[in-house]
Amino acid sequence: MIDRSSSNPFVRYRSMLDVYATARSSGWTDDEFVSLVHRLDESVAAVEDHGFAMTPLTDETALAEAAAVPRLWVKNDSGNV
Repeated sequence: MIDRSSSNPFVRYRSMLDVYATARSSGWTDDEFVSLVHRLDESVAAVEDHGFAMTPLTDETALAEAAAVPRLWVKNDSGNV
C-alpha cells in the first residue's frame, strides 16, 4: 500500500520497508511509526534546512541513445538529505 497523501518517502512507502514490518511485528501501531518518522524528519530539517523529500525520476531519452540502450531512467537524489 502506498500512502499517496504524504510527500515524505518514509511515510509514503512505509509498507515496503523492513523497518516498518519490524516495528509492526513488535507491536507498534501505524500511527506510532508515522509519528516517529515525522519526529526524525523534523530533527533532520533542523540541521539540514529541509527534511526527507521525494526526488525526481526521469526518462532520459538522449542519454539512453548516447549509451545505446533502449530506455534509461535516472533518479536524482542530489538534493536529498
